[in-house]
Amino acid sequence: MKILHICTGWPLSTKGGITNYVNSLATTQAQNGINTYVMGAPDSEEHTYKYIEYTSKKIVPFTFMRLIDKKGLAYINSILKREQFDIIHIHAIEYIDWDLYQIIKNYHYVVSLHDYCFICPRIEMYWLEYPCNGIPCEKYEEKKCKRCFSFLERFKVFRRGIARINEKFGTHFKVPYIPQDIAKTRYTKFSELLNNADYLLPVSYKVENIFRNSGITAKSKVLHIGNDSATKFSENYEYNTNKHIIKIVFMGRMSVSKGADLFIEIANHMKSNRNLEFNFLGRSGAYAEKLHAAGIIDRGPYKPDELPELLKNYDLGMVLSLWNDNGPQVVMELLNNHVPVIGTSMGGIPDFVNNKNGYLFNPYNDDEKQGLYHFLNTVTTDQIYQLKKNIKHTKTPKEHYDELMKIYEEILG
Repeated sequence: MKILHICTGWPLSTKGGITNYVNSLATTQAQNGINTYVMGAPDSEEHTYKYIEYTSKKIVPFTFMRLIDKKGLAYINSILKREQFDIIHIHAIEYIDWDLYQIIKNYHYVVSLHDYCFICPRIEMYWLEYPCNGIPCEKYEEKKCKRCFSFLERFKVFRRGIARINEKFGTHFKVPYIPQDIAKTRYTKFSELLNNADYLLPVSYKVENIFRNSGITAKSKVLHIGNDSATKFSENYEYNTNKHIIKIVFMGRMSVSKGADLFIEIANHMKSNRNLEFNFLGRSGAYAEKLHAAGIIDRGPYKPDELPELLKNYDLGMVLSLWNDNGPQVVMELLNNHVPVIGTSMGGIPDFVNNKNGYLFNPYNDDEKQGLYHFLNTVTTDQIYQLKKNIKHTKTPKEHYDELMKIYEEILG
């Protein structure tokens, strides 16, 4: 079997969700004797699989401009004709002309839906300004999406300039709206690519539903990503139910969409409860003062290999995404380290968290937020111990690999 993974935009040595996944998957496939290629941005590191470097001088990543680079498309076409891959697996197509479908349509290919870039130029389908107003989108809508993107946003200098002014002076200037059809054109181009795929592989059920509601009709199968922490999961663990302080941790990147402000709001609301201690693991950045004012202990950044030891100190974890987070790895890392999760019912979080191993609530529903506060005020260490006992490990990379290979084999007959 001969496989090409397309993950352009970043070198595969870059530490990030998609690049880590593709690098791990391609390495495993190569180690299992599969003829594996990866197309990615120029990379200085060597890999166990064959690496094809690709970039573009005409397309800027994360742009709201037209994605046209016919010379680059011809280069990719020449590689496909020369190598004759059995399966092409698309993960990310930054820098690639939006007419990729025209040269790939006669090949067997699958598309992993790691995010919403194919139907939303903002990728997260979440925007604090009009017309979204901080409410996540549930599907592509032509009229609404057209109002979301101003022509002036094509220019990164303009976007960043306004953002810096607002940050420095506490203002709320918006990018002046000038109509453009970039969202519609992208959707038209990429829906052809998606609808012709042998399989779409969304990383959670919510992702699958959003693409279905957006008019994407290709055969799909939800394929949860394997996480290495699942291989270290142990059924045997100890927990002291006699402790007086319940320690809660929020970790990762502090941003509005990840629920940084919601975490601070919760900590402020629970200040009177002396039995709860709120902690943050990661880079706090501009949120450092707000964390301190809310009584949250800022533990600073961490390395991935330090997590198993660090998470032994915490009773509950929080994953508070306000957008439909595709398949949050932090949920898997918490559960696989026996930390029950308090999570929002957004995106892929409910695929892993339920009332047996944690607590779910709708962050946009005040009654459910009050329910969360009641849970935090009344939860006991005995209840936490029961939640911990109910935790099962998430999918391992080996389980994910086997499931993916069965899909490849089904396509090839």
